[in-house]
Amino acid sequence: MTTEAIEILEPKKVAAALNEVDKTAKIEKDDAIALRDNFKGFYNDIVACRGDAVDVTDPEDPDHRKQAKIVRIKLKNIRCKVENARKLMKSESMARGKAIDGYANVLKYLCEPVEAKLDNIEKHEEKMEAQRIADVIAVRSATLVSIHADPSVFNLGQMDEETFDKVLEISKRQEKERIELKLKAEADCIESERVEKEKQERVKKENENLRKEKEVADAELEKEREKVRKEKAKLESELKKERDAKAKKDKADAKRKADEASEKSKAEQAPDAEKLLALSEAIEYVELPNMETDKGRKLLTESRDAIKQVVAFIAERGYALKNGDK
Repeated sequence: MTTEAIEILEPKKVAAALNEVDKTAKIEKDDAIALRDNFKGFYNDIVACRGDAVDVTDPEDPDHRKQAKIVRIKLKNIRCKVENARKLMKSESMARGKAIDGYANVLKYLCEPVEAKLDNIEKHEEKMEAQRIADVIAVRSATLVSIHADPSVFNLGQMDEETFDKVLEISKRQEKERIELKLKAEADCIESERVEKEKQERVKKENENLRKEKEVADAELEKEREKVRKEKAKLESELKKERDAKAKKDKADAKRKADEASEKSKAEQAPDAEKLLALSEAIEYVELPNMETDKGRKLLTESRDAIKQVVAFIAERGYALKNGDK
């Protein structure tokens, strides 16, 4: 494998680029010559390094890789010196600064492409190794992902084949165990669902039988209740008749006893009643004295009225006693 050849440096092209810098910076010819003298040594060193780089072309060749590193470092050192010189000289004036920047850019451009090519040659083996590791990681990651293993937990790039084979074996065994556990869990779930379905059907059938038995029992119980209600109604009717008959008899007995007591009371009270009536007649017909004065006659009249009231009271009580009134 070879890389693109280093471009041969043509002094005319470099001179043209520097002249373009002079024109853009609008710097005097004498100043331009003086400034170029400051960079002349760098230019010669660059030309020498580029000449050394021309024959460095094969990344597969260890000597070429070694030489690429040597020349690249030389170019890098020159470029750094150019940059330092640029900073130093640019501080003198803006005009000189523009020219200095231009000169430095031209000279750095002469270094950087060659540096990049030499860097590719120098680091070819390193890059190839990095690509090889990346390819290994990609293949190993895909292999682990295919068996549901997580490749991020392993350092796949630094792992040797023997170790990876062990990791792969363990991952396959774990995947097999996972599948077996999944299948067992699914089977257990199906069996559990079957048992639960049978249980629900059995419970449903038992509930239906219980419902029918309850309906029959409720019907029998209702018949018994209806029978009890009828017997109770009949018994209550008979009891009512007995209570009514007893109440009628008790009422008749009470009236009879009251009448007998009244007649007995009348008979017992008759002598006292006659005495009261006789007293009322005696008082009514008592002889009153003659009064000589008007005041006496007035008092006598008032006494006669009072006597009438007493006679009426005694007579009323006598008759009541005679009739057995309370």
